[in-house]
Amino acid sequence: MSERPAEVVTFLFTDVEGSTRLWEADPRAMSVALARHDALLHRAIATAGGVVFKTVGDAFCAVFPTPDAAVAAAVAGQRALHANAAATPLSLKVRMAIHTGPADPRGGDYFGPPLNRVARLLDTAHGEQIVISQATRELVPDGSAPDLTFRGLGAHTLKDLQGAERVYQIVATGLRTEFPPLRTPRRLLRNVPQPATDLIGREREAALAGAFLGLRLPGGGDPNAEGPSLERVPPTRLLTLTGPGGAGKTRLSLHLIAELAGEFADGAAFVSLATLTDPALAPVAIMTALDLGEPTGDSPRAFLLEQLRDRHLLLVLDNLEQVMGAAVLVADLMKGCPRLSMVVTSRERLSVRGEQELPIPPLALPASLALTGGASDAAAASVSALAFDAIRQSAAVRLFVARAQSVKPEFTLTTDNAGDIVEICRRLDGLPLAIELAAARARFYSPLALRERLDGFGRRLDLLSRGQRDLPARQQTMRDTVAWSYDLLDPAEQRLFTRLAVFVGGATVETCLAVAAELPGDDPALDALAVLESLANKSLVQLTEDGDDSRLTMFETIRDYAQELLAGSDEQQRIWQRHAETFLSLAEDAEPLLVGSDQTRWLDRLDRDQANLRAAIGWLREQGQMEAALRLGGALWRFWWLRGDMAEGRGQLETLLRESNAVAPAVRAKALNGAGVLADSQGDPEHAERLHQESLAISRRLGDFPGVVWSLNNLGVVAINQGDYERARHFLEENLAVAEEAGDTASIATALIDLGQIAHYEGDHERARSLFSRSLELFRALGDESCTARALNNLGTILFAFGEHDRAAALLRESLALHRHVGDRQGIASTLNNLAGAASRRGDFDTAMGFFRESHMLAREGGNPLYAAIAMEGLAALTQLHGDGGVAQNRYLETLRLYRAAGDEQGIMTSLAGLAAGAASQGRTREAVMLVGAATAVCERSQQAAPEGLAEAADSLRGAMGEAVFDDVLRMGREMSIDDVIGQTVALDRA
Repeated sequence: MSERPAEVVTFLFTDVEGSTRLWEADPRAMSVALARHDALLHRAIATAGGVVFKTVGDAFCAVFPTPDAAVAAAVAGQRALHANAAATPLSLKVRMAIHTGPADPRGGDYFGPPLNRVARLLDTAHGEQIVISQATRELVPDGSAPDLTFRGLGAHTLKDLQGAERVYQIVATGLRTEFPPLRTPRRLLRNVPQPATDLIGREREAALAGAFLGLRLPGGGDPNAEGPSLERVPPTRLLTLTGPGGAGKTRLSLHLIAELAGEFADGAAFVSLATLTDPALAPVAIMTALDLGEPTGDSPRAFLLEQLRDRHLLLVLDNLEQVMGAAVLVADLMKGCPRLSMVVTSRERLSVRGEQELPIPPLALPASLALTGGASDAAAASVSALAFDAIRQSAAVRLFVARAQSVKPEFTLTTDNAGDIVEICRRLDGLPLAIELAAARARFYSPLALRERLDGFGRRLDLLSRGQRDLPARQQTMRDTVAWSYDLLDPAEQRLFTRLAVFVGGATVETCLAVAAELPGDDPALDALAVLESLANKSLVQLTEDGDDSRLTMFETIRDYAQELLAGSDEQQRIWQRHAETFLSLAEDAEPLLVGSDQTRWLDRLDRDQANLRAAIGWLREQGQMEAALRLGGALWRFWWLRGDMAEGRGQLETLLRESNAVAPAVRAKALNGAGVLADSQGDPEHAERLHQESLAISRRLGDFPGVVWSLNNLGVVAINQGDYERARHFLEENLAVAEEAGDTASIATALIDLGQIAHYEGDHERARSLFSRSLELFRALGDESCTARALNNLGTILFAFGEHDRAAALLRESLALHRHVGDRQGIASTLNNLAGAASRRGDFDTAMGFFRESHMLAREGGNPLYAAIAMEGLAALTQLHGDGGVAQNRYLETLRLYRAAGDEQGIMTSLAGLAAGAASQGRTREAVMLVGAATAVCERSQQAAPEGLAEAADSLRGAMGEAVFDDVLRMGREMSIDDVIGQTVALDRA
């Protein structure tokens, strides 16, 4: 768009409701539906005289000269979407918002408060609903259209905006008219579990937590209750909920997310650290929960700090006591992210600056009992009506009754059993988990019988008073609480319970029995499975369905107690060794199957046991069993690569390689190759080459033909990615010769596909076709779905050069289906890029945009900057083609950043050329010449051919600017670093 002075305009913003869920459920159908959605909205907006000045994912931002035009476009758009719903595999529900006000047009975009207001207004709407502001309503007269009216929805507070906004809904013929109340506001929650039960008895703590964070929760509790006044608590951005295991810290943190997420522009996220033991993995856990993708060159800590630097987010870190070393990370986040608020749950405070501790006490108990019947034992007597009312309102009693009713629906609180229930809660110190464990026995025992069983253990459950002085009293209390359930077990149950502590995040029943049952000294006639089922029935472990298997898990607080028992037994070494050996066997058994027809099932299996695999590596390292640890890491590299856990995998392998000296050379060679593949995928080809060269030297020395083949292939791939095709050919031809001599079909097929890539890049399409076809035939025979998909992708791409468009598209679709089945995010992204290119060539730009969008999302999530860059470059080019120069410029800038992260010189050149073309088309001649200069410098440095059209663009700009000035500006561009180019382009775009 051309620049215009500030003026009153009307904005229409749209968004697809639930688009993330739809993408996950059926990406292909979503791509088709979104392409149709884009076409219909573009047509409705253009027909009404509007302009789409920005798209963000599936959201449209359009501007109109008059409110009437915006209203007409919105109504026409909704009608068109409804009329065409049956034409696409998915029916998209689009919400729309309209607001009028003065805004500044700049660089193809608009700036000013009206854009914030219309965006916040859009957040309140439901799918298929059109809402408008008071400002717009006043400018659209009644009767402006014969079939259109406005329904007042009342005044609502919009997030971060001053004053209430009176909101109206457009009611028109053919549109849905009835909707739930406006969502004011609702923010996206990331990785937040949905509690299965209501929060009971924590009103005061919830209100205090909100006040500490500077926010108000509904139902703030009794202002006369003990504790600090809600009006006088000091505000903080770091709140630590402390207390014993089972006090309800996690449950309270989930309540805070539910109540406060809407107060944060970027919502809230929940990160469980329960399965971690290494503080260095805490940044990765947070990145995973927030879907930040893999770090592109930076360390996970630096990447996380950069990503969260400007976010207005509530971040909950649960069970931080597992990795207290991560307290330093928390301090860094507080220091480097000024808009971030954090709630941490831990059994001890972090002791960092700015921290506010909020101890979570036991649940409230009745102060005293007023008895009837004259009995001396409070619990044995009935209670008076007055006392009964107080008991019924007690938080601890309410929790006990609610949980007892979940296992015995007919259970009720009466004047006869109230005294016993109060005494049970008192003996359990009001601790929620202990109360829940006791209540789970209500199916079998009356409250009186439960109280009598507690009596047998004396006063050892008294709150914070009887624990050993060298350990926190709150930890002692929880230990005794779990000990009560433990002491009710028979000896066989106790032994199995203790041994199960070795599993992190649970395990399949089969694995549990393999590690924890049938040890020397066990009764050979014992039915270990029956013992396990008994533990589940007594709520000490949980059994859940895991595909075709049953999986066992244990509450972390209960597992802590079991771990202490295991640490104090003479079985600890033996159990941990069996655990490590079992998961080493699992990884090594799975390794060859990760490239076969059953690879998806085995990838899923390893996915579910990541925490155990991580723990096994840690145990083997601690015991100095470095060769076994390196074997385990070396067996897992392909899993880490295919499933996108490249940062952790590379970190584990490189750490083990540094610490492993006296290990079998073949073990080291395999780990080196795996680490090299992960490093190359993360855009670090130089380091990858060093790792592969060392592996190759070891394999040659050993006469290990498979190892030599693998290293040669990996070196060839690294050279391809660096654009050194001659060197790549040298490695891959030797790779092929050795593979053929050894009769290794898989390696032959792999060498052929990579040699085909070289032929493709060098323009020898006939040779590329032949090599890809041979590779595909071999991979199909092997039943390797992942590699078959890659061969189909490559062959499909090359067939376009021969004009065989239908067959090419069919091969690409087959490739995509196989990649999706395997769960190979890199392969999916690559094939989507090629399908997008095919759609673009046949003029189906909407479909192409859908493919590119999905590819970019997957590549970013999987930590592959190269594929993300290719997708974003495609989006930029199509946007430029549609004449939306401002959006195209932003996309080319993002493309440049991604290609730089990937170390792809050719991509950097094409990005700079795209930026230059965009600047020239918008009359920014000086900027265009500088960008041409920067692109020319990269061409010369990398010794690669200049992007198509760069020389012609330079000649055109020279004529427009004049020789002398052109040469000076070109020289300036040639001397600029990529960082300088990015910074200057951003600055000029904002000017």
